[in-house]
Amino acid sequence: MSGEKTPETIGTAEQLSDGTIVLTLRAEDGIGGAGDGEFHYPPTDKDYDMVARHVGPIPKGGSVLVGPFPN
Repeated sequence: MSGEKTPETIGTAEQLSDGTIVLTLRAEDGIGGAGDGEFHYPPTDKDYDMVARHVGPIPKGGSVLVGPFPN
C-alpha cells in the first residue's frame, strides 16, 4: 500500500420517488486531480441491489453519505 488514506466518504446517495438511487460521487487522484459524477440506478438495474445494500437505508426526502466501494 502506498500510504494513501482511504476517504471516509466518496459522496452522497438519495432515492427518488420511483425508487431510483442517485449517487453523486467525487474521486481524487492524490496529486490534485479530481472528478465528479452522478450515477442513476433504477430498480430494474442489474446493480441496484448491490448499490442499495452498500448505501443502506435512505430517509424519504433525504440523503446519506456513501463510503468507498470495495475493490
